[in-house]
Amino acid sequence: MEGVSLLLMIVVTFSYTVGDELPREREGAPHPVHVYEGDDALITCVVRDIGNNSVVWKREEQDTRRWKFLTVGHSRITLDHRIQVLHDDGGVVWVLAIKSVKHSDSGLYSCEVNSNPVFRTYHKLSVLATDLQPPQVSHAVSQTDMEDSVEATATTNHNYTSCCIATNVSKGCLGFCNIQSILDGQTGQDPEKCEADFPLIVRCMADGRNHVPCCMDEGVPDICQDVCRGEYTMITDNIKTHFSCSAYTEKTLSCIVEGIEILPGQPSSVEVEGLSDTSIKVSWIPPFTNAETITEYVVNVTMLRSFDANTDSISDSQNSSQYIITPHTVQITVKVSKGTNNAVVGNLVPFTMYEVTVTAK
Repeated sequence: MEGVSLLLMIVVTFSYTVGDELPREREGAPHPVHVYEGDDALITCVVRDIGNNSVVWKREEQDTRRWKFLTVGHSRITLDHRIQVLHDDGGVVWVLAIKSVKHSDSGLYSCEVNSNPVFRTYHKLSVLATDLQPPQVSHAVSQTDMEDSVEATATTNHNYTSCCIATNVSKGCLGFCNIQSILDGQTGQDPEKCEADFPLIVRCMADGRNHVPCCMDEGVPDICQDVCRGEYTMITDNIKTHFSCSAYTEKTLSCIVEGIEILPGQPSSVEVEGLSDTSIKVSWIPPFTNAETITEYVVNVTMLRSFDANTDSISDSQNSSQYIITPHTVQITVKVSKGTNNAVVGNLVPFTMYEVTVTAK
């Protein structure tokens, strides 16, 4: 990600992602969470640079549409003893845990940082009946089908070693840069020794594409979907004692392998040109891989923070703003057809830092 300072103090940072992004609207569209009745619900929120502020979990009351406080920081405010917050000091993951969920727990939840302005993400919890199961499909499998399946498995391995080398992944951790090696347990290194390299490794693995829709279809829980997005969040010891993502590793890797085969590659050479103090032109080069599958491009422009127009410089203390990772708050979304390689975005605020994301869908 590189930062570019444009005329009239519209400052833009770039990140290039591709795939069927989670829906993003003003203050974030709800992130779906599905849990069976009687199970524990774990709703995750990743927060960085919290400063002296607190993370607040709320729930919207369905009858009054008012927001009810559940937790503030580590403390439970609600009288419902099934609810608790899982968080380790120094970590970035805040988990709202609801034990033995009931159908009445379904609804809209928010994770907020009580900064000025307030930053929040929304999460929609759906509690499913335990007898709601997918239909069973039974059919005979011929020897030819089995041979075709084995052949397909062998040819859909995802090797991203060259990307790992280019991003300076430690030599001893390159065994994690091949999905087949991970599945076979032939990485040649203890995963804990490569913890610092995993953010780079996972980014290379996802190849700039969003595999979350597949992961959701495969039942990978919200707390384990960071790898599906090409991100890696270190889960600290306290949260590990409550939940483990290891059971979903194979499903996650299968979704990534499938996505590499069918999802378009990422747009390249994204450039931003300042047209006025409130508008920019975003341009890009179409992806080279699976370009024929593109139906549209989506340009997201996300407000990160605003600055005082009368301030010439920004101190370190002023530059420690709070933000929530995916989805961000105030956003403008522009959709263009697959044959277009640029878009004009207006209604921006002068002296404001934005993040521009171009997505091929």
